[in-house]
Amino acid sequence: MKSLYLAVIALVVGLGHIATAQERLMVGFDAISVCLNDIEHFCKGVAPGEGRIKDCIKQNVSKLTPECAEALDRSIAQASQPPPNLASAAKEAVIGDLRGMRYCEILLAGGDPVAGDLYAEVFNTSELNSKADRMDTCPAPIWGKVDVAALEKEYDVVRVFKIGPRAWTVDSIRLSVAPVVSNMSGLDTRWFMKVELPKPEGPRSRAEIPYRPTTASRNSESTFLMGKPVFIIKDTQGTRWVMESYSLAEHPKLTDRDLLNLREKLKLPPGWTYQSKILDQDITIRAVNGVVRVMQDDYESTYEACLDGSCGYQP
Repeated sequence: MKSLYLAVIALVVGLGHIATAQERLMVGFDAISVCLNDIEHFCKGVAPGEGRIKDCIKQNVSKLTPECAEALDRSIAQASQPPPNLASAAKEAVIGDLRGMRYCEILLAGGDPVAGDLYAEVFNTSELNSKADRMDTCPAPIWGKVDVAALEKEYDVVRVFKIGPRAWTVDSIRLSVAPVVSNMSGLDTRWFMKVELPKPEGPRSRAEIPYRPTTASRNSESTFLMGKPVFIIKDTQGTRWVMESYSLAEHPKLTDRDLLNLREKLKLPPGWTYQSKILDQDITIRAVNGVVRVMQDDYESTYEACLDGSCGYQP
């Protein structure tokens, strides 16, 4: 019992870098008081040392009691550093010929997982990693080697999310991006924006929730060209949401043509509708006061709202 007790202290104290040893011990004892029974139950027979208890907890994290999960979340939140914020150094850029381009994103999450107040700094691959094929900025061999656990340790954040691969349905975007390239596990990325993670999702859950709007902090203009298809969801408030990109992670063979009939596959909320149309004029969706409203459907396609004057006209 004593060796297990000491192993639990090592586990929770080793979750991050709190300012003082006293603070680390206080966080550790708080988690120990509610997690010891869980660890004894799920990790019975696991020899302490060399990270074995920590690995055991990770393997059983979905089975922990709510009290233990919350205590560990609080320990991680207090021990973690905020994700790097590159907004102040960002410079305006225009990224064109995006439609159909394959890309990926890495989200570095921070905030309070207990209260559900989580956000993420978003790093995007568009225009990078594409020497072999300009339209593929997230080559599978490189993407497959991106190590979430290693990035969490390197950046000391609450959680790291891998999002993608995805494909753009927008033709061009004007936005402020970080001028420096951030290499993450061999994948070149640039900071694109900061997003709020929808409540009540915690750091062990998916970053997005279908049909639940959230906000992204970015000064952007997303342009869809005349004569090209757009894919629109209309909610019960009459707000039109225009698709900017779609996921290839679960549906790797999905194409623009498949999106024409996507309404047959979506599980839309009651009263919501989905349609596709060919634009008879360009449409640009602009950020309002540095903020855009975004959401995802249950196919993980991402939409931006035509709301509060953000669109030149309603598509």
